[in-house]
Amino acid sequence: MLLTSKKAVFVLSFLLFLSPSLIRAINYSPENIIGFTTYFHVRMADLISQGSFYDPLSYGGRPYTYPPGFPAILSLFPGMFKVLLNPLLGAVFVVLFYDYSVRKLGKKTGEYALFFLITSPGFIYLSSHINPRLLALLLIFFVYYLLNFKDKDLLRSAAVMLSMIAVVLVHPLVFVVGSIIGFFIFSKDRSSLIPPVLAGLMVLFAMFFVNGGLPQSSIAYANFSELQRGMQYFIFETGTAASSVSVLTWIIGLYGFFVYHKKLRLESRWLVLAVVVPLIGGNRLNEFVYYPLALFAAVGFSKLGNLLKEFNMSSKTKVIRRVVLVYLLGVLLYYPLFFSNIGPQREDFQLLSWADDHLPKNAVVLSGFAEGHWVTGIAHRKNFWDAYVEYAPEVDERTILASQVFNGYSPALRTLVCKYNVSYAYLHIYSYMEKYKYPSKELFERNGRIVNMVRENENGEYAVLYELDRQHC
Repeated sequence: MLLTSKKAVFVLSFLLFLSPSLIRAINYSPENIIGFTTYFHVRMADLISQGSFYDPLSYGGRPYTYPPGFPAILSLFPGMFKVLLNPLLGAVFVVLFYDYSVRKLGKKTGEYALFFLITSPGFIYLSSHINPRLLALLLIFFVYYLLNFKDKDLLRSAAVMLSMIAVVLVHPLVFVVGSIIGFFIFSKDRSSLIPPVLAGLMVLFAMFFVNGGLPQSSIAYANFSELQRGMQYFIFETGTAASSVSVLTWIIGLYGFFVYHKKLRLESRWLVLAVVVPLIGGNRLNEFVYYPLALFAAVGFSKLGNLLKEFNMSSKTKVIRRVVLVYLLGVLLYYPLFFSNIGPQREDFQLLSWADDHLPKNAVVLSGFAEGHWVTGIAHRKNFWDAYVEYAPEVDERTILASQVFNGYSPALRTLVCKYNVSYAYLHIYSYMEKYKYPSKELFERNGRIVNMVRENENGEYAVLYELDRQHC
């Protein structure tokens, strides 16, 4: 392979992970960044840099409650340079994984493992847009790396301790899952994990104490596609989850697991747990599977000739390997192009940018659940709700009311307007759903007026903004 030095691995990985944002900047604009919660994280970084611990826009205004680690680091990057952070972290992750895999499998098979990791759509996804989970996963992987390869001494203990505390400050859920997996896979060295995990739990308790207790369960979580369970969410080709892996990587990885699990006992336990945890907690936890699966896929790929020999197909080994490589390269080329075209679309960004310039500063805008982050991040106006539901005020009532409004229920809209001071509503109308009625579209047209509409999509999709009547309040 061409990736023979860690510098080359770093540079090429960084360019790969940055490519969706570069494509996006060329096709759209540098300000139109990819994703939904990306706009939330950018706003949180701006709040941190201003020394503010009150969010004036989310849910109409709420105290700052988000873990401060990732926004604090993101705030070090000015303006649009914030999109560089995750590609940089992803490249560091790849280099560390490359070193790990070479130590475990040797140089050639380690390079195969590297290839399987960087062709995993889920890993590209994490490394290509602004999100805190990648940094938390990198820190957890660094802890596993230290426990695997470094002798137990004061320096290692300090590095593990600081890393685990940092994970809590970045993403508490990754800390909890990473700790559980760590206790199982490092069964002979649990004593090295107990003090850092206890320290992390103390920091976690302090954050909960400051925020008023544990986040409460909410019906709003039903809106999260990342909390669904099932084997289909592990496979990229099913189109059910962003945090997924190609079916060929799974097939080859499972073969590698079958033939090599006794020699990679730690990674075997890791892979099994990384599959079980998402089946219990939801597909957003799929991200723990990429690393052990890439290792076993590399083993399976290197031993593919042995498998084919059993079927008298040894002569086909090179051809089949080339087919696998070409297919995964196709995934590698396709996914950044696909990812660069997810929302916000041009019409969304133009409409909400117009709203930023024209709506009253105290306007409250109703939108879809995830699109609430666009309302605050692009239009810079208060939203009715958004996807950060932890510690959100009246989140269950808001969820019920929004659901009723989007199903065309007039009394719910009156409550939104009169109780929550919602003055505008924003919709994206999808062309493939035009044959079905949008109950909320008809409701807004009866109880308001269109103030702007942007139609930039050749497929007939458009974004529309309504001003809502207050005459019945």
